[in-house]
Amino acid sequence: MAPKNFEAASERQKSMESTEWRTKDPAKMIKVCPTYESLERNPEFSRYKHFPRPAQNVRWNTTASLHFSKIDSSPKVSYDYYCCVGFVLIGENDKGENISLLGHHLAFNVLSPNFTRDKEELEEKIRDFLSEVKPGTVDAGLFAGSYDDDGEPQEGVYESAILSMGKIIQNELGFDPPVLSGPTVQKIRKGPRSANVAFNTKARQLWIVRSHKQDDSLNKPFPASQVKEALKGFPNYTG
Repeated sequence: MAPKNFEAASERQKSMESTEWRTKDPAKMIKVCPTYESLERNPEFSRYKHFPRPAQNVRWNTTASLHFSKIDSSPKVSYDYYCCVGFVLIGENDKGENISLLGHHLAFNVLSPNFTRDKEELEEKIRDFLSEVKPGTVDAGLFAGSYDDDGEPQEGVYESAILSMGKIIQNELGFDPPVLSGPTVQKIRKGPRSANVAFNTKARQLWIVRSHKQDDSLNKPFPASQVKEALKGFPNYTG
């Protein structure tokens, strides 16, 4: 016979899975603002709170491949999405305040045995978030840096990361999350392409900050489950 605390936890999980989490109000959906200025130079970002940076680039040697902000009402930023994937969750708490969760994941890890641990950690963090927000007030989205490294395509990494993280979010929230903008694809100088991200929790507004402009057609959102179709025709893409 299962312990009572286990049965209670199972009932809570079933209840969360059957809940309609996503907002139907267009005004409460995440607004995306691609921009091409330096995050540090733009005074609009000077008040954004930075949470610990997980990586300078994907080659940084660390055993922690998945990092989260706190779940609260503060604005948030994360720098240096190279071959990395991020996500943001937003919802209203019982006081009517917007609270958010921002994540940064080393995309290469989806192809390693360690991803099972990351998957469980991400699922737990999403459930922590859902325990603090009201149903019908939630939106979510994915974003990423580049699908290649210094012009060399990393076969399957970007797609696998988007599909894997999208599926986890869909299983927990009940909808296929959008990828809020295409990856950074135009190379400047030397080195990998990257993006910085700032999220204004109060306004439900996500800034994807690049140091160069890329064609607007490359910034269009698409469902996470359709990433392979969406990337067809992108520069250097060989999938």
